[in-house]
Amino acid sequence: MGTTSTRINSIVDSLISDLQGATTLGLGASPKVYERDEHPQAALNRGDLPCAYVIPVMEGGDTITSYIGETGPHRHEFPITVTAYYMGNDLTSTQLQTDLRTVRNYAYNFLDLYKGTSTGGRYLATAGFIRDFKVDVGYWISGGGQVVHFWIVKMNMTMSTCAL
Repeated sequence: MGTTSTRINSIVDSLISDLQGATTLGLGASPKVYERDEHPQAALNRGDLPCAYVIPVMEGGDTITSYIGETGPHRHEFPITVTAYYMGNDLTSTQLQTDLRTVRNYAYNFLDLYKGTSTGGRYLATAGFIRDFKVDVGYWISGGGQVVHFWIVKMNMTMSTCAL
């Protein structure tokens, strides 16, 4: 089964690999995918758009349930957030609407990666199970008037590990 941290890292690595291998997320031919949490301004300043971030075990922490006698597995429940940023085209209402729809489609294309496989499509690296998803889509306007569109998918994960 591996250590707890090894299994969580395996889930993160699996998500990164899935994001880098997907062609329906608008991330380009050589997707920039990082394990970090950054404001869109940082990616914009680096010229890093489009890009995606995998953010494990933040905004909720890891809730660990132990069992009587500590001989059974521990149950871990924790969030993993995935977000992607894209350069917008314009601030006109028509273009904002078009870009929002495009980015929303990318968010749901990401969710579609985890459905319809032989394992139910919800296991990541056989280390964790995605219990549910929450999707947010929006945009941010920089001080210079540049539009950065984003999607955020928060996944609640469940994983079991053997007690030590």
